[in-house]
Amino acid sequence: MNGKKALFAVVLCLIMVLGLLLYSHSSLPSLMEGKLHGEWTTTVSAARYVEDVLRSNMGAEISLTDDVEMTYVFQFKADGTLILYLDEASGKAMVKLLKDAMKQVLPELLYGQFLELQGMDKAAADAMLAEEGSNMEELVELTLADTDFDYILQRETSQTLMYYELRDGKLYYAASPDTLNEGLYDLCVEPVFRGKTLTLQNAVDAQGEAFEGSSMVKYPLTLQKK
Repeated sequence: MNGKKALFAVVLCLIMVLGLLLYSHSSLPSLMEGKLHGEWTTTVSAARYVEDVLRSNMGAEISLTDDVEMTYVFQFKADGTLILYLDEASGKAMVKLLKDAMKQVLPELLYGQFLELQGMDKAAADAMLAEEGSNMEELVELTLADTDFDYILQRETSQTLMYYELRDGKLYYAASPDTLNEGLYDLCVEPVFRGKTLTLQNAVDAQGEAFEGSSMVKYPLTLQKK
């Protein structure tokens, strides 16, 4: 092979390699997006969620053994929007568990209110309720009746709209598309695909701090393609 032919072969080989590299890098985000599009689900512990709600909202500590599994949905759309929601059947199961748990913790909380506000111990509180033709069981039922469980169900099963973008192998979420357009984010995770399983790991918040999630969704998170 003469010099010109050898040089031509080297240049051609280099062009092919560069073309392959450029094709691979430019197609990677679109390939990842193609895998991402659709509905993904994860199971959430209703027991752990109810425990967290009672602890944070009522200061009540309870350990639940009835571990109802709820289905939480991540719907990635091709237009860059992400819809998050708890399915309605799961929401109803959670509300039932919440009602049952509140029946357990409310007596102690209400007795605590009598002691704090009126200096009454349990015996004195029971005596006062008896004088009024009532008892603690009826007071608990009245408190439950005044709790808007329909609102809780609607709140927890309502859809949350987010926006997402894939950059450099990472998945960024934001409540506003403007945030993503500015190169910012509310949450960043690393997506790992294994067949129909998607793991969202190494989550960080807008400040770059490690993010563990909420009482509903914990990271790292494993999703299954629906």
